[in-house]
Amino acid sequence: DCEHCGTVTRYTDDYDVDDCVELVSPILTSAHSRGLRSICKDLEFAPRSDSAGVHVHVEANDLTVRMIRDLILAYDRIEPLIEASYDRKVRGYCKRRSVSELLDVVSGSKNHTDPTRMPTGDRYVTVNLMSLQSHGTIEFRAMGPRYNYDHLTRWAMFCREMVNIVRNGATIKDWSKVTSWD
Repeated sequence: DCEHCGTVTRYTDDYDVDDCVELVSPILTSAHSRGLRSICKDLEFAPRSDSAGVHVHVEANDLTVRMIRDLILAYDRIEPLIEASYDRKVRGYCKRRSVSELLDVVSGSKNHTDPTRMPTGDRYVTVNLMSLQSHGTIEFRAMGPRYNYDHLTRWAMFCREMVNIVRNGATIKDWSKVTSWD
């Protein structure tokens, strides 16, 4: 992810790993993506940027304000357990939400019924809510430049399942029982 350099490349079969680009995969519909596997193979041993990362968008058009609030609280609760898997040195583009920002989003959500109008906070946090308005997704920005196919597909499935679990009614009380990432 090289948003600061202004170059965006959609994945094709010919790209140069030395270019400063953002590679955007097509929407993944399964854990078996030939394109993603190819990118990972090419990038696994490439030099890493300290600020580069992998962003996963999960469709969230059907989430209620309460579900989004519960997701933010759940992620904040379990982030210390999963942070080591991020493989990040620099967190400028995916900061952990501050307590005050977390409270602003959660308390502000009580005044809204439309998820696209609730407070989102900063875009450059681990769970970006601003993408709800522009893409209808929740964007998970935490993963660093770790281009191992198996690791990335597990991360994408984890992000998807966090949203699904909240969609199915899990509350912060349920997430408080989580004690490890393994």
